[in-house]
Amino acid sequence: CLQKTYPSQLPSLGVILIFMNEALSIIQRAITSVINRTPSHLLKEIILVDDFSSNGELKAYLDEKIKLYNRKYPGLLKIIRHMKRKGLAQAHNTGRKVATADVIAILDAHVEVNIGWAEPILARIQEDHTVIVSPVFDNSHFDTFELEKYALAVDGFNWELWCCYDPLPKAWFDLHDATAPVKSPSIMGILAANRIFLEEMGSLDGGMLVYGEENVELSLR
Repeated sequence: CLQKTYPSQLPSLGVILIFMNEALSIIQRAITSVINRTPSHLLKEIILVDDFSSNGELKAYLDEKIKLYNRKYPGLLKIIRHMKRKGLAQAHNTGRKVATADVIAILDAHVEVNIGWAEPILARIQEDHTVIVSPVFDNSHFDTFELEKYALAVDGFNWELWCCYDPLPKAWFDLHDATAPVKSPSIMGILAANRIFLEEMGSLDGGMLVYGEENVELSLR
């Protein structure tokens, strides 16, 4: 993807970071990576959604950190806190309702984005505003920060509705393009979509309370 050229005019991007009792340092790493590795003219907002954390450092101390970020990048960061635990799907919906950017990327707060992560996603959604993009993400080992690259795969699911990696179809290999998208019957947690289209299709079902099913529910719908 880094070797490709993308349109100079791309949709604006809002990043929604979902968390519940993450370490403050992890959240800061996510915020910093998004700011440093997203072109500033594309990044419209970063929205933090706290699903009723009990960790004390995620209260006033996090608020102070957000103020510091906003001093340097005025109005970039917002935080919304649930007054009771609502679950992952409803936390996604909370962030979407507050967002104003053309495209929203819903991420876990324990991720770091890589260089050039946003442009391929935005270009794909600009081509077709009805696609939900689930980007490939790699594993960063918590004890060494070593990056373990994950190959592209189809995001499937089993009879327990648990997400799993399935082999790529022959039609994808026949394209001879490692950057080509592939259709998947499920979404592996992290997703990006046109904000208005996601709203029109009903967004995520807020009644999905257990991790995993909300990905299957959205993709089937």
